Amino acid sequence: MHNEILSEAQAALGLNKQDMARALGVHYNTYGKWSRGEQNPPAAVYTEINMLLFLEEKQLVAEWLYRNESFKQSR
Repeated sequence: MHNEILSEAQAALGLNKQDMARALGVHYNTYGKWSRGEQNPPAAVYTEINMLLFLEEKQLVAEWLYRNESFKQSR
């Protein structure tokens, strides 16, 4: 069930697995375990997914991903 939510959100956002992992701020392998149902993501991930879906609705996902990545690199 958790992996279905992740895959539906990923499809709605039009992201590949690597970009979805980056958008959620987790390693690709961690996201892979979640999407395969091997592990359940923390509850906060669903809040992040809702935020990403809101940003997608406002056509701001690409900008948010860019700014998020830039912020991480500057630290």
